[in-house]
Order: sequence, then C-alpha cells, then structure tokens
Amino acid sequence: MEQSNQEIIKKIADFGLSDADIAKRTGSSQPTINRLRNGISKDCMSSLRKSLEGLLLDISSRT
Repeated sequence: MEQSNQEIIKKIADFGLSDADIAKRTGSSQPTINRLRNGISKDCMSSLRKSLEGLLLDISSRT
C-alpha cells in the first residue's frame, strides 16, 4: 500500500527536519507542508509528491 503524504512528511520530520526545512528542500511553502502533515489537506501536486519521496529516500539513505 502506498504511503500517504502525511506519513511521508512525518517520517521526514522524524529525521529532525521542520516543516520549514521540508518546504525549502521541496520547493513548497511551510503552510502547505503543515496542512499535509496535519491531514488538513490530503492532495498535493505530483511534483511535490515526487519531491517528498525523493527527500525521504535521500535522508533515510544517509543513516
């Protein structure tokens, strides 16, 4: 089963990145990341989704 945007963002945050850090590294805004993380918004553009997945892969491969 595919991970939700909320799950991906929470996993990224578990590595110590704030919403602002995630937004900066994905080219998004902090309020957008916050809405996704809190489940207020569930949908995002496919480019943001790919950026989130890439960021998670990048930071998880460094540990």
